[in-house]
Amino acid sequence: MNEDMEEVISVIIPVYNTSNYLERCVKSVVNQTYSALEILLIDDGSTDGSGVLCDKMAELDNRVVAYHKENGGLSDARNYGISKASGEIFAFIDSDDVIHERFMEILYKTMVQNASDIAACGVYEFCDDLDIKERAVDEYTSWVYKEPLLLQEYFHPHGKRVINHGLCMKIYRKALFEGLSFATGRLHEDLYITYKLLDRAKALVFVDEPLYYYFKANSNSICSNYGIKNYCDETDAAEEIWQYFNNKNELNDNVIWFLINQNIGTLKRGSIIKKTTEYIKITEKLKRWIKKDIGSCKSLDIRKRIEAFLICTKTGHMLYRIRAKVLN
Repeated sequence: MNEDMEEVISVIIPVYNTSNYLERCVKSVVNQTYSALEILLIDDGSTDGSGVLCDKMAELDNRVVAYHKENGGLSDARNYGISKASGEIFAFIDSDDVIHERFMEILYKTMVQNASDIAACGVYEFCDDLDIKERAVDEYTSWVYKEPLLLQEYFHPHGKRVINHGLCMKIYRKALFEGLSFATGRLHEDLYITYKLLDRAKALVFVDEPLYYYFKANSNSICSNYGIKNYCDETDAAEEIWQYFNNKNELNDNVIWFLINQNIGTLKRGSIIKKTTEYIKITEKLKRWIKKDIGSCKSLDIRKRIEAFLICTKTGHMLYRIRAKVLN
């Protein structure tokens, strides 16, 4: 690029037992048209040779730095990466995913042009290397969300929902992370932090192009692997969101509607879990939250009220469990 793009983007890539995909991922980052990158490979105690690959790739490009640590999970690896990053902008890439060659260039350019703290793009899902059909992106559409519309769009039940809680299809100003860290030991970690980043941001620009390629090896993997910890952590994340905005006196209908949707989804996803004491305890907690939020959300439409009411009944929830067992 010939433009004056000198800010370093720190690209944090947590690595754990992804030796089959790691080189593909790093190659897509190294080959970016925006070259002012610091690429941090955080080997999180891999046991499949991924750590050796990290060292090998660090030798091939002086922008790549490999770090090795004991296994602590995705959030811990991201926090470690942040502690080592020196750039003014952060990007987080999962080590089995791929990015378009202009991902950094386009997101950075639109971020600067629109004085935004976050730049985001669309996502393309793929299951095999043959599915990756990278095309030239010469023109693209973008639009800007400024506070308070930014959070309204994130939570709005009828919004475009182009702003989701996924972390990796965005780049961020470093300042947003001051005093923040990823919730360690948690699943659904993006759900715990994205709303805080959006709340701090003055503006977000969205590029309507799928520049981030998400590797979906098994279309049923989320459902088939969903367990009691997923159930617990999703429930706790929703409660944290409620408490966060309640403490700020900003618990409006959009936030409550979002949480009703989130908790209904958690109940549905949890329908495949074996009925244990812990499962029953979490389920009853979710039902209490949903019932309470239904009463306080004045704008909730009748269809959503009926859905929420039914899933909170013994019969309705039992039917969801039967359906989940049949489908799985």
